Amino acid sequence: MDREQLVEALTQSFGDLRLSREERKSLHALLGPVMDENDVRFLRNRAFDLVRTRLADSDEVNWLHDVVKLLDQKRDLPNPSEFGFSPGPDCRQLISNAIRRAQAHIDVCVFTITDDQITHALRDAAARKVTVRVIADDDKSTDRGSDIQKLRDCGIPVVTDANPDHMHHKFALFDQTRLLTGSYNWTLSAWQKNYENLIVTSDAQLVQAFRTEFERLWGLFS
Repeated sequence: MDREQLVEALTQSFGDLRLSREERKSLHALLGPVMDENDVRFLRNRAFDLVRTRLADSDEVNWLHDVVKLLDQKRDLPNPSEFGFSPGPDCRQLISNAIRRAQAHIDVCVFTITDDQITHALRDAAARKVTVRVIADDDKSTDRGSDIQKLRDCGIPVVTDANPDHMHHKFALFDQTRLLTGSYNWTLSAWQKNYENLIVTSDAQLVQAFRTEFERLWGLFS
């Protein structure tokens, strides 16, 4: 997102105190499909600053700004980075939260899935029109308790490696801006018994690297 272009577009729109249809379209294109929370905060503050320049007494704007800030603190937004360890529910909850928050895309690349809670969350995401794709290991996908066929049955595209070696990754991407990865398998034993770890990050370089790997494997196994 080009902040300078967006600030210029906001300033031009503010000139006549009206957000026209064309200006709305232009801003929508500049904002892109998904925005980072820091960018949202930056642009909101710039909009308030523009209004303050028109008002001799800005107490009303300051009040509105404080109310919006308070409401933002109550929003269910992910932290820039999160982590969890198992045994225990922390890793499982990180995965479920990330799936629930996804608005457009979920790309999953994991060795196996046997945790019904996670499977149900993926199915619910697909039902609300989030695009879900899954890459899994071919050997593990036919194990007793595997949920891979359940995902296929509800229309979620799934591909497997189809070779004697294992597809052993454990990562997922959400809205192409957030990465979840670690040793944690998406299984019941992982959160009930195993010593595992998981991190969630919005680091752009890491997200892009894992997006590239996902697309490479998706094309290879498809």
